[in-house]
Amino acid sequence: MPVRLTIGIPKGGLGHALNDMARWLEATLGKDGFAWVPSGQRGMDATHLYLPDLATAQAFADRWPVVGIEVRQPVATKDIPSRA
Repeated sequence: MPVRLTIGIPKGGLGHALNDMARWLEATLGKDGFAWVPSGQRGMDATHLYLPDLATAQAFADRWPVVGIEVRQPVATKDIPSRA
């Protein structure tokens, strides 16, 4: 089942870490193995990262201990926004 990470964005942004995260995600899961979308929550500067399983989510969280990371599992496939 998919796992959703909510990542709080610091005031200065994620900087170079964002590129490192994207490279790791693509190398680990392939371009279609994850979805990164805005949270859409008012008053919250955050993004949602959908991953295929808890092990991958934990590996991501361990590699980038971003303040404000929240793991939610399970997420119904119908609840994952399209990347289109």
